[in-house]
Amino acid sequence: MCKESVKQELILQTFLPLFILLLIKNFRIEDITSLYGESSLYNNMLFLKIGVLILCFVFSIGGLISLYSFCHSMQDSGFTSRNEHIKIIKHKSEEGLIFLVSYIIPLSMNNVFDTLNSFAFFIFIIVLIYLLVNNSELFYQNPILICLGYRVVSYKIVERGETQFIGIIRRNFDENKVIKAKNIVNNINLIINA
Repeated sequence: MCKESVKQELILQTFLPLFILLLIKNFRIEDITSLYGESSLYNNMLFLKIGVLILCFVFSIGGLISLYSFCHSMQDSGFTSRNEHIKIIKHKSEEGLIFLVSYIIPLSMNNVFDTLNSFAFFIFIIVLIYLLVNNSELFYQNPILICLGYRVVSYKIVERGETQFIGIIRRNFDENKVIKAKNIVNNINLIINA
């Protein structure tokens, strides 16, 4: 699995709660049967709503598949070991919860499909958040991984000195043991005990 695909999978997982919440909040079977009535602006918005809900469903399935893939990649190949130990400097998992509360939940509470303007605003905000997460390398702020028992930490490798890294680890990680690392991008790594 290439580094960029792992990064994109983590970003997709970050938005997974939003896609699922939008599906739960907005899906109504009556909307599908209403499409066969007269042509009107309401039906055009309804058609748009159903199209977006289908995309949310597809992204939700993709997010769940990537989550499964990610969890299994934590045990698969691609990890390197140099007989090193780490020292955890700071736990950063709360940033994932801040992301959930600051962005995902408020976006899911908006009435996205009331008007074309509110829908356009919603899409603009989603694209903006995606670009910020992708370009700022804060893609590890993933509330889903936190719920599944992963933690995000700032750490340094004891044998190398002061360079700090970001690591995604399992909750039962033992920093006294030798590590294996799989680089995602720059100084962000998946870390497991060797």
